[in-house]
Amino acid sequence: MAAMENSSRPLPVLRRLARLGALVLGLTSSAAAQGISYYCDCDRGLGPCGNGITTDVPGGCLNSLGVKAFLFPNGGTPSVAADDLVLVAGNLPAHQLGLVYMGAARTQVPFGDGLRCVAAGGAGLFRFPVADSGDDNAIVLGPGIVAHSLAHFPPSGHIHAGQTWHFQGWYRDPAGPCGSGFNLTSALSVEFGP
Repeated sequence: MAAMENSSRPLPVLRRLARLGALVLGLTSSAAAQGISYYCDCDRGLGPCGNGITTDVPGGCLNSLGVKAFLFPNGGTPSVAADDLVLVAGNLPAHQLGLVYMGAARTQVPFGDGLRCVAAGGAGLFRFPVADSGDDNAIVLGPGIVAHSLAHFPPSGHIHAGQTWHFQGWYRDPAGPCGSGFNLTSALSVEFGP
């Protein structure tokens, strides 16, 4: 995790980010068993302005913190009936606006300071509410992701059992390395069950 050794960040923030990265690594195997898989890791050579880096933790392209932001499950299951899945976009700059969006397909194209890895896939792209990353450098989505899709998205964006949806976080990063003012997290594929 050499990318986290950024002397411009206060030590408590770096420790919190390191713990968050360790949490993601610990969740990887349990998430895969539930039908959740990580993708869109911005490895070296993939960043739009050379801001890709290979690390142990999958994440988006480097941001103004000198780290990769990532999206990970932090509780619940991909059960439509339970609707208790919680997704967290972490390693974001503090007090910046961001959101999680979903689509029916994968892609990988440069976008802002990162890679857009979720595509419409004939269904459309659907944005969840905008939130502030706060002091925790994170945005939390859920529980209630399924209910939100049913109440706020058109029928093509309703989450049903048997479907796979792809999720990614988008966030403002005014001091980002490429100068676009925004970046993205890594992405998740979620196979929803009954």
